[in-house]
Amino acid sequence: MHDVMGILNLLDEDCLKERQHQLVSTAQVAGNDLVKLLDDVLRFSKLEAKDEVVQEKPFNVMELVNGVSELFHPLAIEKGLTLKAVAPDRNLIGDSELLGHVLFNLVGNAIKFTDRGQIGISTEIDFTLPSSASLIISVKDSGIGICKGKFETIFEEFFQVETELNRRFEGTGLGLAISKRIVELMKGRITLESEIGKGSCFTVSVPILIK
Repeated sequence: MHDVMGILNLLDEDCLKERQHQLVSTAQVAGNDLVKLLDDVLRFSKLEAKDEVVQEKPFNVMELVNGVSELFHPLAIEKGLTLKAVAPDRNLIGDSELLGHVLFNLVGNAIKFTDRGQIGISTEIDFTLPSSASLIISVKDSGIGICKGKFETIFEEFFQVETELNRRFEGTGLGLAISKRIVELMKGRITLESEIGKGSCFTVSVPILIK
């Protein structure tokens, strides 16, 4: 599938007629959705089979957060949203790939369910012991919000808020389920604060080692 996407990208850069560019763009959107679906299913299956392993390596918190933020800036601008990220320039030891996947899911959902306003990513380090701490990452939006009765079920696989909103939004229903399992694998927790019509705030807290 990645090979197919590579070919479509090359075609998009070629000298095509306007209609051909439109068709390639449509194929790219559909292809990206399919790649995301396949990646989610494979990741979820791996987590369910307990084949995912936490790889603790040095990483920089600011680089991690800014990297994810930059990926979503074009989409935020397209929707007229402001995307702000604040993170300390601090080196830690942990699994930045898994953390990045969780952050990617949370920011992606925030933008998807927000029509106006802003998305904020905030990060802090809660020092508990001289050699360890908790990394706390929050993603707050000004979107549609979630009723309290759905706070638990929203983290279940294939649950989609859009089923109650005339399916305005598309998605696999796996993003939050995957995020919760990854956070739990890292011995952390993910919490939610939200109110209908006033946005949501997902907060991830995971134990981390100080470099």
